[in-house]
Order: sequence, then C-alpha cells, then structure tokens
Amino acid sequence: MRIHALSISISASRRNGVNSKKESRPKKNEVHEELMDNLFVIYDPSFLALVWPKIKNGVHLSLDRYCWGELRVLFKDYLDGRAWAYKTADATGRYSASFFSGNKFWLGSKEQCRLLNEAYETRDENETWGEFYSDHQDWHALVERDELMKRVVKADNSPPFTLEYSTLRVELNLTKFSMSYDVTLGVCLPRSCTAEDVVSIINFSIMLNDHLKSNNSLSRSVKCAISRQFESLPPCPRVKYNSCASLTTEYKKKNGYLKSLLLSFSLKHSWMRIFNTNMANKDLSVIHAVKIIATLWVIFINVAVTVSYISGESGDINNNNTMYNILTTGTLAFDTLFFVSGIFSAHHFFYLKGRYSVKQLVACGGPCGQASQVICFITNRIIRLLPPYIYTIFLSTALGRVSEESATLSFLYSDSRNCHKFWWRNLLYISNYYPIEEQCMQISWYLSTEGQLHIIGAFVCFLLTTQKKRWFAFTAVLLLCIPTGFDVFTAFSEAGHRFSDVFMAYDVIIISPWSHVTPYILGVLTGWLVYRIDGLLTVTKVSSSCLWVSSILGALGSCVASGVGAGWLTAWLHLVWPAAWIWPALVCSTKFAYKTRELLNSSLVAGVSRLCYCSLLLHGPVSRYLLLSLDAAICSNCICLWCYFVGILVVTLVAALVISILVEMPTCAFLRRLADLANR
Repeated sequence: MRIHALSISISASRRNGVNSKKESRPKKNEVHEELMDNLFVIYDPSFLALVWPKIKNGVHLSLDRYCWGELRVLFKDYLDGRAWAYKTADATGRYSASFFSGNKFWLGSKEQCRLLNEAYETRDENETWGEFYSDHQDWHALVERDELMKRVVKADNSPPFTLEYSTLRVELNLTKFSMSYDVTLGVCLPRSCTAEDVVSIINFSIMLNDHLKSNNSLSRSVKCAISRQFESLPPCPRVKYNSCASLTTEYKKKNGYLKSLLLSFSLKHSWMRIFNTNMANKDLSVIHAVKIIATLWVIFINVAVTVSYISGESGDINNNNTMYNILTTGTLAFDTLFFVSGIFSAHHFFYLKGRYSVKQLVACGGPCGQASQVICFITNRIIRLLPPYIYTIFLSTALGRVSEESATLSFLYSDSRNCHKFWWRNLLYISNYYPIEEQCMQISWYLSTEGQLHIIGAFVCFLLTTQKKRWFAFTAVLLLCIPTGFDVFTAFSEAGHRFSDVFMAYDVIIISPWSHVTPYILGVLTGWLVYRIDGLLTVTKVSSSCLWVSSILGALGSCVASGVGAGWLTAWLHLVWPAAWIWPALVCSTKFAYKTRELLNSSLVAGVSRLCYCSLLLHGPVSRYLLLSLDAAICSNCICLWCYFVGILVVTLVAALVISILVEMPTCAFLRRLADLANR
C-alpha cells in the first residue's frame, strides 16, 4: 500500500513539472484515508490510462475492436491533458460522500456527456490540422485575429468519436456481516462499446483497484443492467459511419437548412473527402491495394479487347494467341474484384452491426427491425452508386454518337443505340440477363452481377448474425458448390467452341455472371472471419506455414491454369483463386494490420481507392472514343497495347476525379444531409 502511494505521488508530481529527489513517507492517517477512498473506487480512468498501454485485448480483457481502439485514444488523450478526455472522465459518476447514509446514485453528468457528443457532431468536416498549414490564407493573419487559437481550443474540446451515456448497477460488499449495497453508476464512454464491453471495463477497473491498490475489500461485481440514454440514429439510407465510399468517418456541421444542403456541393469539401485518410476500415488496407490492382487489371483487359477488335491484326483468337491468353487472365481479374467486393460488403455490414443496435440503425426492434436493417443496407448502396452511373450512361451515349458520326470504324455493339433504348436495365441492375449485343456499356454486366450478389451477401451476413447456423452452412455450401459444378459442366459442354471475334470470346470466357458467385461468397466469409477474430489471429507456426504454402500453391496453380487454357481446368479457378487469398487477407488485416495501415495513410492511395468505381464506369466509353478518334492505324503488338493502356488510364483517372468531385461526392453528401434534415 505504501509503495502504491509513493508511485502515485511521484507520477503526480512529474505531471505537474515537479521532480522531487526525495519523497516523504506517507503518514498512517493518510494511508487509512486513501484506503477508505479505494473502497468506493469503481471506475478509475486515471489509473486505467496509466496501465492501458501495457495490456492486450483478448488477453487481459475482451472488448470489441472498435471499442478497444477508441478507448486507447481516450486514455492516451487523458494522459496528454486533452480537455475532451478530462470532460469525458468528469461526466462519469463516482463516490463523493455519505455512502452509508443512502448516497447510492453516482450518476455523473448525462448532460455533459451529451454536450461532448454534440461537440463531435458539430465539428467542421473540412477542418483538419493539415488545413492550418496548407490553406492559402496567411497563417500570421489567422494568429493575429485569434482564429487559429479558436480552432485549436475547439478541437481540444471535441472528441474524435461519438460518446454515449450509460447506467449500470454495481453490487458492493464492504463489510463482513452486512448485506451488499447496490450502486447505480453513470458512465460516459465511446458509443462503440456495447453493454457487454461496458461491464467488462468496469469489472476490469474494479479488479485493478482490488489487487493493485490492495484495498482488501470484499468482492465487488457489476450486474449487467445497462440503460442507453441517447436517442436512436436516423433510419436509412444515412448511417453515421457510412460514407460515400464506405470508408470514411464523417463529421456533420450544423447550419441553416438551405446552407447545409448547398455546402454539399462545395468543391473543396468533395476534394477533401476523396483524399481523406481518415477511414473506418484501415485494417483492410491491403484489400484496398488489391482492389486498385484488380481495377487496373480489368481496365487493361477491356482496353486490349477494344484494341484487338479495331486493329484487326490480333490474329485468330482460337489459336490461343496473346489476346486469348490476356482474356483467360480476365477470369482472375474479375474474380479478384468480386472477392474484394464481398470482403468490403461483409465488413461494412458487421461494422455497423457491432457498433449499433438494430433499433439505433432503423428505429425499430425485433424481426421487423432486423429485416429493415438488411433492406436499408442494400438500398443505401444502390442510392449511393446511382448518380455517377446515370451520368456515365448519358456520357457513353453522347460519346458513342459522336464516334459514329466522325469515326471511320464502329463497334459491333453500339453504346449510343443500346444506352438510348435499354438504359433502364442498367439502373435496375438486370442487364446481365439480356444478350451482350443489347447491353449498354461493356462493364454493365459486372455492375449488375455485383449488385445482385450484394443482395445475396446481405442475406448471408444476416444468417451469420442469427442463431440459425445450420441454415447458414446449408446456404453457403449451395452457393459454393452449385456454381462450381455448373462451371465444370459448361466447360466440358463448350469444349472445341469456335469464336467469331474477340467480343464473342470475351462473352464466353469472362462474362459468366453466376460463375462469380463463388468468389463473392468467399469474400463475404473472409469479411466475417476478419470481424470474428477481432484482430487476434492465434494460429500455431505449423498451421501458419501450411496455410501459407497452400495459398501460394493455389495462387500459382491458378495463374498456370489460366495460361494453359484448358476449359475443364480453368473452370475450377473461380473456387481456387479466391480461396488462395483468404489466408493472406486474414493475416494482413490482423497480425500485420498496424504495419499495413500505413498504405492508407497516403492520401494518394486512399484517393485512387475511392476513384476505382468511377474508373470502372468511365474507362469503356473513354477508350472507345479515344481509339476510334485516332487517325493513324491501330497496332496491337505488346508495346502499342501498353502505350494505349497508359494513355487511356491517365485520361480515365482524371475523368473519374472530375466526375467524383462534381457528381458522386456532392450527390452523396446532399442525400446524407437531406436525410439528416428529414430526421430532425
């Protein structure tokens, strides 16, 4: 006990800038007085802040990964002397006096916790620390008019995440022969901490106080009776932590209704959202990098198909030439995109599920609330993706008409005609059910298939959250086995099939919509595993080595099989290729998560990741327009092909940035703020 008193006094003196070489020994009365105080210590944020860097989640206590991360920020800022952390601790109830006279309600300040939460919600989403140094305003002028100091003070008093006030009952046994005392404690903690997390935190704090501070009290425990005090979040399509790219943690600013809506179209705001590095799924940074690579891979394949068709120099596609080998790798490219999409979809679903209750998300509970949550999850994505899709359809129609009027050559499948007649199929995400000669935009089959698989994936995620594990296992087996069996069957039935042109080969080899169910479902299962293991991957070295060997062999075997071109062999790629990426995805998002997070600390990588969707939309019409407008003859050798690809890629990325700034980000922000106003 004396040792503890000395350590606390030393740390306190150092924190105040006082370094004493000699510390006086605590008096006996002081020891008894501190012992009396320790009897009533339930939640001690100052002591938790000291020990938090030395403990591990899953070892010393088990919390949700987001709760753990936000508590780490809270306690670090507490030690650093941040005002918001002190106010958060102050809003939590604690013993004052007259316990044995009936003072059993240690409620703290619900109002202060609410005000802190409002301070987070009213933070300017365009205001970052980088703005102080990158803004074109004169820095000295800001200091002279105290603007900079006001911003610093405001930031110091604003928490970096949402908080929530909760109450719980604590059972205290303080004397040997008396009954236990029930204390109602109010705590202000991150909203990401569930009721079970709050109980674990309080029990852990009690354990530290009982054993490390040696107060020798009898057992004290927490009764799991949590009462959440804040209002529910507004219903779909807007959810607080769900941004336009399902990546960012956003802030909203209180303004007038009209001003708030008009601010959605701020170019500066859209630019900062695209290159914002504050993401909700940074642990999946490697998956973001894989998505970028897969997107570039798909663009290369589609450019190669276009060049091959226009040039007419690529030779017979049936002779397994260079163009045929490029097309066979397209299966791996699109399967990678479907696999990545499944991971992000499942991660987003469980991210929301872990941070909010059903009632908080959709303002109703029970089976109705769960069904509404799934519907909301689906419609939110559809609404978010439609604006740039609609714009690209009209752009593709216009560019197609210009090319038909000015270019010497034309494509067999006209975007100007198909987009004019069948645009509604794209918007309903059903274009993959119609012949390729009637499809508007070359990439539309992927968007339609991925949209439909998103619905299936949401249903699978819902089954994973219920107690009906048998139904989930049955559904998963069907979704994995039936498409694989269908691929193998069609591979034998189409043996010896002759292709009349490169587009027909593209249709047969790559556009096989329901063959991509398998990689998407494997992606969903991977996203669920990332959520379930919660950052802790406990695997023996032998098992880890075996999994790495299996993954490497599966990936290399898939690459070799795609080059061989045997139909019966490539039919298994939809299963083997994504399965080979499951283990690396788990390792990079758990064991090496902190190291790989640095990838998304780059605004360039974060921005390119957000531009992948618009790039997929735009590369088709851009490549067709640019290649048809060339006066010189089109060559299809390897050097020319890469030159065309690089040029089209640069134009596509620039166009994607413009469309994202002018259409995607403003429209998404407008819908979010419109939903905010509708739910006030």
